[in-house]
Amino acid sequence: DVAELAEGLTLGMPYPNPFSDKTALNFTLPTSSRVTMSVYNSLGEKVAVIFDGVTFDAGTHTVTVQGSTLPTGMYYLNFNVGGVTAMRRLLIVR
Repeated sequence: DVAELAEGLTLGMPYPNPFSDKTALNFTLPTSSRVTMSVYNSLGEKVAVIFDGVTFDAGTHTVTVQGSTLPTGMYYLNFNVGGVTAMRRLLIVR
């Protein structure tokens, strides 16, 4: 399942989810853009930074999110590109 956030900008759902070690998700950028992606716990505390303003070329990209260092629980992946923000739930199980 993919959500179109803005014209040509999409963010897929993480797969697998739930997961124990790692999950992957795709995003598509219409133009070269700076991407910030972070993971928050259920208290809203930032627990991981995947990218912090990294520039990606236009096109589809796959990101692997590591969960092996985090305890079991619900997390939220925050995706931000040019002021457009989306969130995806992540469930880590052991």
